[in-house]
This record gives sequence, C-alpha cells and structure tokens, in this order.
Amino acid sequence: MVSDPDDFEPARPVCGILSTAAPFLGFALAIIIECYHKQHRHGSTGIEVLACLVDVMPIAFLVGTVLAIVALRRHERFRALPVIGLVLNLPPLLWCLYGLVLTIMGK
Repeated sequence: MVSDPDDFEPARPVCGILSTAAPFLGFALAIIIECYHKQHRHGSTGIEVLACLVDVMPIAFLVGTVLAIVALRRHERFRALPVIGLVLNLPPLLWCLYGLVLTIMGK
C-alpha cells in the first residue's frame, strides 16, 4: 500500500527543542563542571571558570547547530524552533571558527 502524501504528519520536535536548548544546557554544564572542580581544588579563580566556558560552549554551539539542521531536514512540527536554534547557535559557532582561523594564521 502506498500512503497518500496528504496523510504525512510532521515528526515530533525533539531535535528542534534540543537545538534551542543547547547553548543554555552547555552553559549549565560548564558551570556544573567548574563547581565540581572547585570542590576538589580549593580557591578556584574566575579565569578557570572562563576557561571551562571556552572549552564547553563551542561544543554546545556545534551540537545545537547540527540538531537544528537535522530538525529542518526531518520537517519537524513547530518549524520556528530549529530556526531559533540556528539563530542562537550559528553566529557564536562562526565567531569561534573565525577566532580559531586567526589564531592558526598568527594574526
């Protein structure tokens, strides 16, 4: 049996929700990691917190961007969620890549 194209129902917005939440989850994860390390090292400084954010946030931006693209490809419901995910994740990710290229080039 061939299904009618009009019977197509969009997928649940799992990837769209996760793509929108990824930068916030990444920030929370970085703070949790730093709090855990602060317990085991007495006297953590603000620079260490910033270093933890610099380590975790690009990964969160990359995961959020990939999830937004997957959500758009899956034609999930609530099409605004992956678009918001791209708006939240793509510019910081491109900024990180730009900084990485400048660092490699030595400028």
